[in-house]
Amino acid sequence: MRIFNGNLAASVAGPAEPEGAVGVFETALLRAGEPQFFEEHFARYAAGCGYFSLGAAAPDAAALREAAARLRDAVGIADGVLRWSAWREAGGTVNWQLTVEPPRPHMARSVWTAMNSARRLPDPGPETACKHLGRRLWREALVAARAQGFDEVLLSDRLGRVVEGAVSNVFCVTDGRVRTPAVACGPLPGTARGRVIRLARQIGVAIEEGGLTPADLCAAQELFVTNALVGIRPLAALDGVPFVAPGPVTARLQAAWSGLADRG
Repeated sequence: MRIFNGNLAASVAGPAEPEGAVGVFETALLRAGEPQFFEEHFARYAAGCGYFSLGAAAPDAAALREAAARLRDAVGIADGVLRWSAWREAGGTVNWQLTVEPPRPHMARSVWTAMNSARRLPDPGPETACKHLGRRLWREALVAARAQGFDEVLLSDRLGRVVEGAVSNVFCVTDGRVRTPAVACGPLPGTARGRVIRLARQIGVAIEEGGLTPADLCAAQELFVTNALVGIRPLAALDGVPFVAPGPVTARLQAAWSGLADRG
């Protein structure tokens, strides 16, 4: 079951948006029936709609909240995943849909493992700031990694600099200092990423945004990734090399994140 263009519709197999459609999507944690950090998700979604000229056909914040509540009640899921998207069909029509689903399997794992991918991301552009639908490379890399038993895959640019995970932002801890790729390097500016950076500064953890290489990650004492569905997830291994998970800095950030999540 889903909301399609504002109307409750029967369940479909997979997303309705065509492969490679011009559009944007957002994925938010649904907890006790409420989408977490909705305002930040909506701001990025609205910016993406503006960039891709989806216009007034895409729903506003009030319409999305109402649709989410209606679908949540219809499917009976109060804790899970809220996903919405808006896109332009080949003929120019703009459609939008919203789905509510149970928690995804990887969300229950307290630590993740990851691998570096040999695939290279395109150079960043204005669309990099949007959670756009043209993320086939990211999806294929993740499918390949999970087929090998990993939870996440890390992707680099053509110069070999680490950019992001397929579904997360990546952080490392070296000598007590947290490092993460700068937005200028091309990662999606994740809602969880931004909150973790602010949290680190609030609790006195040194944090640096800049360039990272796979060698930097291998030399780190701790690794973790972030996204809106799981918050902070320590990496217990990268390419089969073990890491302490969580390490002391990661654990401190997780504790601060838990307090933030409790406030919604």
